[in-house]
Amino acid sequence: MGVIGALGILFVRVDTNIEGYFLGRSEVRRSTELINEKFGGSQYISILFRGDVLLPEILQRMEQYEDAIRNEPAVGTVSSPVTLLKELSKGFYSQDEEGYNQLPASADEAYQFLEVFSMGGNGEEIEQFIDYNFEHARILISLKDGSNRAGKELVEKLRTITRDDPNVMFITGDGLTKIELADMVIRGQVLSLVFAIVVVFLLIWFSFRSCKAGLISTIPLSVAIVVLFGLMGFMGISLDIATALLSSIMIGVGIDYTIHFLWRFKKERARGLDHMDAVQETLTTAGKGIFYNAFSVIVGFLALGISNFAPMRYFSALIVISITICLISALLVVPAIVILTKPKFLDPK
Repeated sequence: MGVIGALGILFVRVDTNIEGYFLGRSEVRRSTELINEKFGGSQYISILFRGDVLLPEILQRMEQYEDAIRNEPAVGTVSSPVTLLKELSKGFYSQDEEGYNQLPASADEAYQFLEVFSMGGNGEEIEQFIDYNFEHARILISLKDGSNRAGKELVEKLRTITRDDPNVMFITGDGLTKIELADMVIRGQVLSLVFAIVVVFLLIWFSFRSCKAGLISTIPLSVAIVVLFGLMGFMGISLDIATALLSSIMIGVGIDYTIHFLWRFKKERARGLDHMDAVQETLTTAGKGIFYNAFSVIVGFLALGISNFAPMRYFSALIVISITICLISALLVVPAIVILTKPKFLDPK
């Protein structure tokens, strides 16, 4: 099982798609689908420019960036001063005149377009793309694919095509914020998982005064972690903000079973029982308590399985699987290791 789980880890995808968290035909799900389909997307990324943003050369670069990203699969709509100025040109020129649906030939002409447009009470529309002093502007890109994977690919492309542009300040927006937040949580959970296993190892080492005790205690946790993430890889469940929290709960719950078994086994050995009899006595006494403890926790987490919130369903299923694996390891794997290796730290003094 551990080997199969290790293979499945190779297929684990690190991704967060908040829009996919809502299942069925909930109001949030339906409204998000409608926005993505009809309005180009519910999340946005902006490219921020600084300088004399009405200069033709800067506007032309903006237009090139628009053309380069408009056909990206994750992109819904692209808006910028270029879009606004081209639309305004249609009101200043007829279709057969040069300049119709084209960028202004100079910064002064662009300023005149915007000045006339603002006189009609449209100042707020202008401020969506250009600030009052015409020193900053932005390209606003909507995303119709809410996954982190699609967002990262788009951001990487934006950084590539704007790398040598001296007027580009930042690539930012709520879509990018969500990506960074999810990555921070996942990185933090991975680091905390390693830290927690090390701390558990040290605590058990200190409690039993034996390095081997720490190693034996971490075996059930290690097996559960490998199998759990392996199943996520085979089942196509992404490692995201919700599922990354599994490891912490699994360590807190799963380590108890091994400690209870080892401590009771040590007492049975102190009574003079050999390893086989001590294991049997431990399983028939403390083993029952371990089983009922795990069963009650599993039943409690199963209640989350009926939620319409997708992370809660995944969380419920995966935590039940992980606790079951910890239980099996504590009642089968650890006793087998104890019988085969006969560790001295469990022998009566």
